Amino acid sequence: MAAVNWWHRAQCRGLDPDLFFPTKDDPESLREAKALCRGCPVTDECLTDAVLSGDSEGVRAGLSGRERRKLLTSVKQPDVAKVCIQCGAGFVGFVQSTLCSDTCRRDRVRARDRDRVR
Repeated sequence: MAAVNWWHRAQCRGLDPDLFFPTKDDPESLREAKALCRGCPVTDECLTDAVLSGDSEGVRAGLSGRERRKLLTSVKQPDVAKVCIQCGAGFVGFVQSTLCSDTCRRDRVRARDRDRVR
């Protein structure tokens, strides 16, 4: 089975997606949404997908958006070899890094702003 089709094995498949977006003023609905994820065979894949896609709302893999954000900030991202998308220089940075320096970040923002004006 292809890795991208993990959701076909998810316990939540076919359930109303609104169940996984409880309101902030209803802690019971949050507990119920998390309970739906217990015992699911694809929680690892679900969490990975939520993190990689930047999904920070609703319950995924038994964690609220707040819990996923907290998890991400508590884990140091590994440094990897990268190529700057602005100047093409090689650098070592966090997984999410795409620019090698503050200068390249400023240049990238200026270029984006110029493009918006046109």
